[in-house]
Amino acid sequence: MVAPGVSPPVTHTNLHAKIGVKDEDEENEWIGPFGIGTRNERGEKLIDFCTANRLFVTNSFFKKPRSRYWTWESPGGDYKNQIDFILTTDKTTIQNTEIITKVDIGSDHRMVRSRMTINKKLTRLKRIKKKKPLKINTRQLEKVAPSFQIKLKNKFDILRNEKPSIEVMNETIRKCAAEVVEKPNETTKEQNAEDKLIEELEQRRKELRRKDNKTGPERVEYIETNKTVKKKKKSESQKKEKRIYHQNSRTKKRPQGDK
Repeated sequence: MVAPGVSPPVTHTNLHAKIGVKDEDEENEWIGPFGIGTRNERGEKLIDFCTANRLFVTNSFFKKPRSRYWTWESPGGDYKNQIDFILTTDKTTIQNTEIITKVDIGSDHRMVRSRMTINKKLTRLKRIKKKKPLKINTRQLEKVAPSFQIKLKNKFDILRNEKPSIEVMNETIRKCAAEVVEKPNETTKEQNAEDKLIEELEQRRKELRRKDNKTGPERVEYIETNKTVKKKKKSESQKKEKRIYHQNSRTKKRPQGDK
């Protein structure tokens, strides 16, 4: 279960996984040193999942009395295990994770809760998408000055009756300039970088596909790499079609000069 509207994401999981106590020589930043019991196979899979998705097991970072760790009790009370966990992408926001012992929910599980501190202002700023500033090549703009002036005049003729503000007028000028100025160098650089990235991802996908005994993180990586390669190839194909279309359009509109 994922807590809605919370940033960073917080997840509660009950997979009957026991992660137990972390070994002294175990190098894994996603689990802390506190807990009870021994790790089972599902516990290993949960840790692989947390490692692949960069999730912290918050229960394991807060020291408690031994009786405050277990979350499940077998019928008759012979066995007690810690199998309910709260995971998060940012453990610095978690102030405490603990068992609620004074609430009887009529279940063999005990309730687990986390106390969080969230910077609302910072969260709001992260969700606001900043507009990328338009970079205009003034030398190229001078070469196409007549086209720019015609386009600008047409735009302002439309806005004349609306009494636009200074901000709207400035934005209109920038957009008109961006539309008439070509950017072949930037496009070429972006294209080369994208092609190289796809090639590297394709190579990594082949390596993972050939490997017989993949670990949990490697299986997750293979699935995500496969999805990414397919999406990028489709996107590049669409971009290529658009470039060909625009090139053909400019060729048709370009007046024939004297030979």
